Amino acid sequence: MHQTFVLKHSRIAFVVVWVLLSVAVSKAQGDQPCAERKIAFYDQYVIEAANGVRRLHKAVEVAIDPGYVPTQSAQAREESYKKRRRLLVDPLLKEINDSIERIANHNKILLWETSALDSTSSILVLIPGFDITDRLVPILNKDQSETTDITIRKSRVAFVDSRKFFDVDGGLIGFRLLSEDQLKDLCKTTKKCADVSKRLEEYARQNNISVIIDLSKPRPEKVDALICKEETTAFIAYYNQSLSS
Repeated sequence: MHQTFVLKHSRIAFVVVWVLLSVAVSKAQGDQPCAERKIAFYDQYVIEAANGVRRLHKAVEVAIDPGYVPTQSAQAREESYKKRRRLLVDPLLKEINDSIERIANHNKILLWETSALDSTSSILVLIPGFDITDRLVPILNKDQSETTDITIRKSRVAFVDSRKFFDVDGGLIGFRLLSEDQLKDLCKTTKKCADVSKRLEEYARQNNISVIIDLSKPRPEKVDALICKEETTAFIAYYNQSLSS
């Protein structure tokens, strides 16, 4: 697909999702850009890692390693692992997710788990300063109180449709009506695809945007609830103007 170049070349700093629901782009139109609000992100993979929530990482390790059982078949080992995970890991995940929700409510933050968004390739830009995973970990490890204040400045979510980058008349200069093979070759042999990613980040920073979501990709329901005015035309104008400046 044409729009795959955006994900491939736009992992600007921190990229790390969900997949629930895809809503038609025509339904995603609003009259105004998204309002500024306190938006932050965290990475579930980091939460579960060795430097994340200690009790959760230990539970995952125990669930994965059953010890030496030479007579078990592959299917039996898989079923055994699933049972151990349900017993050891799932209750901790629920406890941690409930805690994250309370932390977000206390700080009046709209908090998104980024690996879920990235799993559907719906993140075009994510500005690193809005990731608060490292501030959540001490709280989730119970080294700090759940009522610890987390400061995050207000920002906007923006929505664009990367399919329109290839429109014959109104698309990005240099990308209009490219075939898939032509696009792959362009990305491989030139810096144009990387430059689109760079311009997306510039556009985000100049407009106080913390994350740009691709309307052409599936998105979680809670993201669709926030959809406002599409900014594709504004970004295309910004990109095309940058080529002549």
